[in-house]
Amino acid sequence: TDIASFAVLYDDLYEEAVNHMKKEGIGIIEDSANYIERIKSSIARKIKNGKVLIVAVDGNSGAIKTTSARQLGEAIRAFGGKAVVIERDWFIDSREERYKRQNRELEETEVSLRDNEISLRIDKFEEEVLKPLQNFNNGNEQKMTLSLSGLYEKYPDGGLTRFESFEIDRRTIVIIEGNYLLTQEWKRYFDFKILMLAKPSIGIKRRLPRDYHSDRERVEKIFWRINTPSFISYLQKIIIKPDLLIVTDSWDKERSLPLQKIAPFASKRSL
Repeated sequence: TDIASFAVLYDDLYEEAVNHMKKEGIGIIEDSANYIERIKSSIARKIKNGKVLIVAVDGNSGAIKTTSARQLGEAIRAFGGKAVVIERDWFIDSREERYKRQNRELEETEVSLRDNEISLRIDKFEEEVLKPLQNFNNGNEQKMTLSLSGLYEKYPDGGLTRFESFEIDRRTIVIIEGNYLLTQEWKRYFDFKILMLAKPSIGIKRRLPRDYHSDRERVEKIFWRINTPSFISYLQKIIIKPDLLIVTDSWDKERSLPLQKIAPFASKRSL
């Protein structure tokens, strides 16, 4: 099947999934005006004194979730709050190993639904991020250090050389962004769940410039034959209901807002 046919098929399936969720009574943002403040206003209602607030930002490739998570963290800190952003892409496997698995997948099947399994180190992410945060929230300690090593470093060679360390206390908002977060088995880890979606034909246009280190033809094959069918299947069968749905199809112009234009975060505590 040619890529153009994949694009038509998956755009249609995407529209079906979005329309289904719109009928579920989920809060929806469909334009970029003041969207960071609108997210902040939504999560403010979930804050509990003495508890770390853990926010999931899930979405398909090209949905602007990484940029949004970083902007949300910056906006919270700009007004005196504490925020940590953890990217699930740090937990993908090395480029060498991932490419080997993806190449085998492309050879063995026309369409794969195994993107999560072949690309992401699921157990490492749960054991080193999700469980420690949950244990901290359930315990009596007032501070914790979350030290992460062996993380994916995109440049120069896609190895597992990155290290991150975060100081977290009970006033911290932890924002975790990445795909395949909103599963039933992980529901217990998140206090607020955001799903950001972009039509695949738009997502690939956003994806290609940031993957300039890879062959364009390969990026498109992975996107249409592994990434997108896997995420569409996830939307249809696995995903739990998010608290907020953000559709970013029309956001390619003026989607970033200066922090000084974002109103202070009104919540139960100073952030």
